[in-house]
Amino acid sequence: GDGVPLKGEQMNSQDITMVAWSYATLLAPERRVFDFLSAAAIRSIQNFNAQDLSNTAWAFATAGANA
Repeated sequence: GDGVPLKGEQMNSQDITMVAWSYATLLAPERRVFDFLSAAAIRSIQNFNAQDLSNTAWAFATAGANA
């Protein structure tokens, strides 16, 4: 979880989606990571396609993260 914020502003919609999906799939709902991903997703939501939105929503729901 510590390495995710290092990429910061460089994360695109697919990066956000894949990190969220990975943490949810691993059943590793690290709150700090999902807080960061939530803020990153909000900043770049206009760049998400339907698949990114769907996968990110699934990941947050699966991890139990409230964004």
